[in-house]
Amino acid sequence: MFMRTKFLAFLTLFATLFGVLASWVTNKKRKHDPFDNTGRAWSHVVKWYHQHGLKVAGGFALVAIALLPASAMPVWSASHGAIKFVTTAKLGLAGATAAAKVPPKAPFRYGTARRRINIGSFQYQPGTQLPAVVIPQVGMLARVLFDVEGSYTVANAALVVNNLDGMDAIFSRAQITLNNGSAQVVDLSGVGVNLMNQSINPSLPIKRGTAGVGNVQGNGFGLAVGAQTFSYKGFLPVNANQKRQFEMGLINLQAPELRATINLTFNPLATLFTVAANCTNFVATCNLSYEYYEIPDLTRYNLPTLTLVRTIEEAPQAINATGLQVYQIPRLGTMIDYHAAVVLNQKYTDVRTALTEFAIRYNKTDVQYDVNMGDWETYEAEIYGSGVGPAVTPSAASDNAQTMLNTSALSFNLWAAGDRPWNGGDFRDAIDTEENTTTEILLTVAAGTALNAGKDNIFHIRRVVQRIIPASAPIAA
Repeated sequence: MFMRTKFLAFLTLFATLFGVLASWVTNKKRKHDPFDNTGRAWSHVVKWYHQHGLKVAGGFALVAIALLPASAMPVWSASHGAIKFVTTAKLGLAGATAAAKVPPKAPFRYGTARRRINIGSFQYQPGTQLPAVVIPQVGMLARVLFDVEGSYTVANAALVVNNLDGMDAIFSRAQITLNNGSAQVVDLSGVGVNLMNQSINPSLPIKRGTAGVGNVQGNGFGLAVGAQTFSYKGFLPVNANQKRQFEMGLINLQAPELRATINLTFNPLATLFTVAANCTNFVATCNLSYEYYEIPDLTRYNLPTLTLVRTIEEAPQAINATGLQVYQIPRLGTMIDYHAAVVLNQKYTDVRTALTEFAIRYNKTDVQYDVNMGDWETYEAEIYGSGVGPAVTPSAASDNAQTMLNTSALSFNLWAAGDRPWNGGDFRDAIDTEENTTTEILLTVAAGTALNAGKDNIFHIRRVVQRIIPASAPIAA
């Protein structure tokens, strides 16, 4: 382009000089030889050139100047000690090269650090709700840890557990909400707290009580007459996990428009024990802590993608008769984890005998999964099977080997993608519940199962991932 511009400038100069020379020669011939017809023959050309030659030369000059954006700009060259004409294309290339040398921001994980901070200890009475606890507005919230410690006296006669396994009945409801409940990140009963902790690690939640009558393993309430103590520990998950997907679901507590609050409601003693009057001097505290990741230098590191990982549980579904039980999952995000816990006569039961079939159906006709429970145990054993299984009740003997995450629940790890890691993996098998008009869980309760009016339920617990689009972000067509 630069060479072409030089050629046009040279052509313009040549045309101008040629016109001047031709005019001069013609005029000279006209003066010395007035009878020379050559001058007359070219007189109209000379006249036209004198009238329009400047315009033609100017036109060539304008064409050359129009092409100069890819041509010359005066730039001081320190190496040559003089001004050089550098093409703007070269200048643009140099600018692009300089821009390319600006390093991109590094991932969040390389600039952050994990912190675990105590929030406080709160005394509670059974059947009450703690005042809402605001999580300190520092860092990117990952999870909340709870540690319930208590003591009580068993008077008159040994206690009998009235609900679930006793320990899981401590919580009536455990929530983490944003902005005074406008968004629920965690909303679980004690059943959900138990299953979500187990899905992260089989040693969670921690249930510890004095071993003795009715509590032979020491993993539940002490039930014998006399002074007793207990511990119940675990956490409420906020982010996806503490592994490679730890960034997914972190909540920026330092955003001025956010307030994250912990709401805990505790069941009354009548829910825990069949004869609540035999439990006296009950004193308990709940210690709360939280784990967060520091916000790094945002000029060097990216913040995580805006997502919410919600761990939620609706009201339990009553079992009014044996046979097919249909539950429609609300349309909300991408489901990565699902559990169906079966409670008969207010106690955990064994789903391997209580259920015969499990299915997931979309839009009333499309069935993706339809599995007999005998096969389902094999599927769970592929992921969860190892070691000694937990007891169904505090007084029951453990299974010889664990084949399911929890024998009282059907558990479907949708993001393990067939791999062994718990609570992690990819999204190959995750279900986009918003893509379907309906997503239904079909559970078949075995014929002949003894039912108890008002005391038999299925608890549906799930984790979903929601991508949050900022209000300022353009909406794709």
